[in-house]
Amino acid sequence: MKSKILYLLLFSVCLLQTGQVKAEEVFFYFQGEKFFFTERTDKMLIKLSKDADIESLLSLIQTDETVKFSDLMKGETFFDLSDGLFIFLDAKNNNIPLETLNKYKDNQNVISAQLLLEYGNGKLQGIFDEFIVLLKPTTSFTQL
Repeated sequence: MKSKILYLLLFSVCLLQTGQVKAEEVFFYFQGEKFFFTERTDKMLIKLSKDADIESLLSLIQTDETVKFSDLMKGETFFDLSDGLFIFLDAKNNNIPLETLNKYKDNQNVISAQLLLEYGNGKLQGIFDEFIVLLKPTTSFTQL
């Protein structure tokens, strides 16, 4: 049973990483209600590596013709959260081109570059290289 659960979780993560799951199919449950995400092709979230050359990355962003620092940044260069450093970018035109997204994904200073997802009344969410599982009080870590 444990191996089936682990296999299912790994399979799900692989699908998300390869982009085979469409944004319309990404959802979560909260208090028994199903919420669907919509992909925002005009907003991107970048997670920087711990040893990132920040100056080099900032220079790349400032000279990029397709993206700009997002209003979500509120004048900050990056957000320093417990998980690492993050940068929000917006499209200069309507959409962030796939080539731009891949350029940041392939950058050595970047761990993850993803389009943001939206749910509810404009609430934004990013997908990262981790997932969180909340166990019922009666479920042990060993059972997971």
